[in-house]
Amino acid sequence: MGKRGRVLAAVTAVAATLLTAGCSASFASGLSDSGGRVIAAGAENQYADVISQVGGKYVQASAIMSNPNTDPHTFEASASVGRLVSGAQLVVQNGLGYDGFMNTIEDAVPSQARKVIVVQHLLGLPDSTPNPHLWYKPGTMAAVAIAIAAALAEL
Repeated sequence: MGKRGRVLAAVTAVAATLLTAGCSASFASGLSDSGGRVIAAGAENQYADVISQVGGKYVQASAIMSNPNTDPHTFEASASVGRLVSGAQLVVQNGLGYDGFMNTIEDAVPSQARKVIVVQHLLGLPDSTPNPHLWYKPGTMAAVAIAIAAALAEL
């Protein structure tokens, strides 16, 4: 197994451990009223997919932007998007200005209990990072999966 395979195996093991810890009785007591699942939103479809994979049946994940033809720079959130974010216990967004509309929505519907993962900050990237498409960067999604598992364990 190469270095990349070993890193992926280690990341998967850590994520599984965190998720298992999150599925304990304390996790169940923090679930939402939506069929007993944590309500989560990914600003982009890629992040919502990772939320679904990590959280499985314990999470109801939705993507804010799921149409690949959507331009994030001209995206206008609807009232239903505001309701989704308002009810979300976990939000994952890209950062780097790619999905700046998420900050506006989160500010409009504040919640002390909502956990927000900004992938830019998770990866320690400066605002001057030239390519905002962070999901293409090797290792990004593994780091996101670990952060999601940790957030779900806290919830």
